[in-house]
Amino acid sequence: MWCGFTSTNFIDPYLLHDTMNGERYLGFLQNFMWSTISKWDNTDELIFMHDGAPSHYTRTVLNCLDSNFPSKWIDRRGPTSWSPKSPDLTPCDFFLWGWAKEEVYKTNPKTLAELEERIRTVLNNVPQEFLKNSTSNVAVRLQKKDGRCVLVSSKPNQTISGLVVSCVFVDSLLAFSLECFYNTSCIQMHIDCFYYQQCALDQCTDTYEERFNRAYVIATLLGIVGGLSTMLQILIPSNVKLVRR
Repeated sequence: MWCGFTSTNFIDPYLLHDTMNGERYLGFLQNFMWSTISKWDNTDELIFMHDGAPSHYTRTVLNCLDSNFPSKWIDRRGPTSWSPKSPDLTPCDFFLWGWAKEEVYKTNPKTLAELEERIRTVLNNVPQEFLKNSTSNVAVRLQKKDGRCVLVSSKPNQTISGLVVSCVFVDSLLAFSLECFYNTSCIQMHIDCFYYQQCALDQCTDTYEERFNRAYVIATLLGIVGGLSTMLQILIPSNVKLVRR
């Protein structure tokens, strides 16, 4: 199933019963998705994103996206690259699917046909304020903070934005933008490099306390004498036996 929406428009759900491949995906883009949004007034403002599944980057699909969304589509082979987990930043993932599942199963569909009908009914009646609020939340989730870090890896000087460094890990975690939160390199960099550099001690001092008061000296001497007494009790009888022999 596929869905798409903006703050003002919702595209009807697309249910595919066959295995998705490049040919079927191209047909979906041309005959369903693009035929719908091409009627909108703001198509030049749209940015299309998908998650880089094998069917998403066949040559015909790439040409279709270049034609309909020139320099405005996101994929691992697109004009703008996107990390593998980042589709979770979209309203479909952080809002729509979870909400729709709860609504669909408020009744218990008995057959596949009933389930599909229930899905269509729910998704075709998403409240308008939900669309506006969820799309507005994307900007908040992607808001960049002041913190940045440079990834030390096989790709030196790779900048990872959205990272906020703090000695308190929870504070850093809460301040991360999701651009960094869903980037494993960013998280690992915080743990392996910046956390230890930020929180390292500026200086380290040791204190050695010498105690020469009377009680301490007496206790130490008694300990030494006690140890010598024990050793003599063990060694003297053995030596006496050797002399007698």
